[in-house]
Amino acid sequence: MTPQNLDIYNTAVSNESENFYFYNNGITVVCDAWDYDQPSWRLSLTRPQIVNGGQTLRQIAAAQSDNKLRKEVKVLLRVISIGDNKEFAGNVAVNLNNQTVVKSSFLKSNHPFFIQMQHALLPMGWYLERKQGDWENLTETERADLLAKICSEDQIIQMQTGCQAYCSVYLQDIDLAKKNPKLIFLPKRSGGRFEDIATSHFTPSRLVSAYSILQAVENSIKSIRQLRLESTQTQKSQLKKILGTDAHVKFEEVRPMVSQAALFTSGLVAHQLGEDYEAIQKMDQLDKLIGKALYKTLITGEKREGSWATLLKSQSFYEEVKKQLRIFPTKKVPTKKVVAKKVIAKKVATKKAAPTSHSRK
Repeated sequence: MTPQNLDIYNTAVSNESENFYFYNNGITVVCDAWDYDQPSWRLSLTRPQIVNGGQTLRQIAAAQSDNKLRKEVKVLLRVISIGDNKEFAGNVAVNLNNQTVVKSSFLKSNHPFFIQMQHALLPMGWYLERKQGDWENLTETERADLLAKICSEDQIIQMQTGCQAYCSVYLQDIDLAKKNPKLIFLPKRSGGRFEDIATSHFTPSRLVSAYSILQAVENSIKSIRQLRLESTQTQKSQLKKILGTDAHVKFEEVRPMVSQAALFTSGLVAHQLGEDYEAIQKMDQLDKLIGKALYKTLITGEKREGSWATLLKSQSFYEEVKKQLRIFPTKKVPTKKVVAKKVIAKKVATKKAAPTSHSRK
């Protein structure tokens, strides 16, 4: 059962059944003619045909068959009488089933979790675009006010992209980040992971860190793609520098991989950083880690069957590449308080050990 069908079914059998009418688009039927008898509330249709809402009808039937259908369920039914105009009936069916698909991220854009995230990011100098096009739809005055707080449009995080980066960097879940990102925003009852992700220490600072890694990876990938117009010799020398290897790598080998590798590589960079990727912006070796991740992905993928589009969505392939990358060593500096304690302890020990002139006598 698809997530959409599961959602329809669960609404029909749950405590939210009274809201079914508002959550569902209903059923549309075309017919040659109709007759409504008001005293008996009976609607008679001649040659009826469902042109939209078949999923709704099937899930309601399934809930009824399971003896779980709530009596509060009400469904919007739209009946269109077409007479002999078969062409019009066809146009109705095509247009009703050819509407723009609403992304699951859009449906969660007004969730309190993301509204609070947006408010928390502004003092940090970042703007969360909860719905695609929000920034462009602002007035010039509104944009100017926000730019005064975030300084640059580079500090705008598109909600779905930011969440995908978080799943890659912090959850190390490429399947969720790249293959099934819609599950990030779907509730558990629809087969999604939203509740798990929202309670996984998903903080504004973590979103910024994850997105910063993704930005750095995309910049490196951009540098590689720009080599397209360079000479073969320049391509080879620059690729050695970017990928951090002395091996001869051809641009034609790297190009098809890097165009799809941003999220995959972001996770690998985070893996190498270990627990230190909170301090990402202070690191001067980030480019080296990106290069290593890209190179290991390239040489590992060359040994595997399947296209890059498939491999870069595979969790098993991701784990295989991870094994070949070492965690970057980080030196933990003790705090002043700890250092002070050690110094005091050393002084006390020295004082006790030193013999006095009285003890010699």
